[in-house]
Amino acid sequence: MVEEVWLQDYNNHPLEPKILKAGTVSYKLVADNYQKGLNGFNDFAWHGFTTACGLKRKSDYLKVAPYSEIPWQGTIWHREQAIGEKYHDLGYRSACLLENYAENIGYGRSEYVTGNEK
Repeated sequence: MVEEVWLQDYNNHPLEPKILKAGTVSYKLVADNYQKGLNGFNDFAWHGFTTACGLKRKSDYLKVAPYSEIPWQGTIWHREQAIGEKYHDLGYRSACLLENYAENIGYGRSEYVTGNEK
């Protein structure tokens, strides 16, 4: 099951090699259990959930809602990992459209200042 669809490939995140189709739209599944490195350390497995722009169904959100009550410690990426872990436990994956349908104009406008903004 797909929990969210990325409108673009964020930061060249690893994708599964197989190209899938939904009608005429091509997509790939986001690599599962990717070791996201922070400060040179691979400190947790990330399953693809992101708060960046994408398509999400409210019915899927309600299965783990509210995000604010999911415990996490560390950086914004640790928060995304904790939320993604909940979806992963339910059998969800993230998908990425192969054509960029959006441009993220939010860099520098977020409440989360990481030093990695472009």
